[in-house]
Amino acid sequence: MAVGGRRKIIARWPGHMVHIDVKKAGRMPDGGGRRVHGRGADQAKAAERSKRQTQRGGYICLHSAVDGYSRPACTEASPDERAATAIAFMHRARAWFAAHGAWEITQVLRTDLPSLLRRT
Repeated sequence: MAVGGRRKIIARWPGHMVHIDVKKAGRMPDGGGRRVHGRGADQAKAAERSKRQTQRGGYICLHSAVDGYSRPACTEASPDERAATAIAFMHRARAWFAAHGAWEITQVLRTDLPSLLRRT
């Protein structure tokens, strides 16, 4: 196999391998933005005004955990991607997976921000 090639990962039971991921996504103004209503539409202008008046703009972080065996996924939106936020999400995800049949998470497979979980 080539270096950096893809390998098939086989989870043997629920909770055996859980994939953790953090995605930063741009926030949308209430009612949609320019792409939906057009640049000169009244709703687009109102959305631009609300962006300047409030802190609604910016980014939101989506923390996700997917079980590699049966593929249920737990996703939460949070305002940041700090270590404390990621660890708190992991605790809530463990409880969510336990309620859905994966009693114990044996191995966390991969994360986009490996230093995030090691810092705290």
